[in-house]
Amino acid sequence: MKKIIRIGLKIILWFFISTIGVAILYRFVPPPLTPLMVIRLFDQAFDEKREVRLYKDWVSLSEMSPSMPLAVITSEDQKFEDHFGFDMEAIEKAQKYNERHKGRK
Repeated sequence: MKKIIRIGLKIILWFFISTIGVAILYRFVPPPLTPLMVIRLFDQAFDEKREVRLYKDWVSLSEMSPSMPLAVITSEDQKFEDHFGFDMEAIEKAQKYNERHKGRK
């Protein structure tokens, strides 16, 4: 039993170290592939009219408009600059909605 726990802890530790390591690496080096790129490749593979080809042109933050990173973030969450990660108002609203609709499936 102790051996299983030790292996589990090693797996968890490896996961955290590798995740943090990749995040630090991608801070300085552009990622070679993103999930969206993979999706586009699959789309091309199943579309007989197009050849499968990966298009990418990385641009550094210093070369783009300062508004661009914020525009990307706010396209997902309009209130991001106000709450910095956790929109408590939206979370409470979702909890109330879930409570009202519990068991309606």
